[in-house]
Amino acid sequence: RLTTEYLKSLIHSISYNHVPEARTTICTVMLHIDYAITESVVCPSHEQYDAEVGEKHALSKVLSALREREYYVLRHKLHAERLSKQGENDGRRNQEHS
Repeated sequence: RLTTEYLKSLIHSISYNHVPEARTTICTVMLHIDYAITESVVCPSHEQYDAEVGEKHALSKVLSALREREYYVLRHKLHAERLSKQGENDGRRNQEHS
C-alpha cells in the first residue's frame, strides 16, 4: 500500500522557493535514487499569500505526483509477474503435451 509514510520514506531532501511577487511557492523533492520532483502552487491573491500554507500545498502536490509514479511502478511489477507466471504455466502445459 502506498501510504504517505512510505512515500515520505523515499525522500532524501525537500527544498522550497518562494516568489511572493507571483504569489507562488515551489517545492522540489529529491528522492534517494537521485530523482527530483517539482511542483508549485499559486495563491489567488497577494493578501492571502502565506509561504507556510504554500509549502504545505506544494508538498502535497509532490506527494501526489510521487504516488502516481510509485503506483505505475507497482502495476508494472505486478503485470510482469503475471506474465512470468503465465509463461511458466504455458511452458508446463507444453511439456505435458509433448
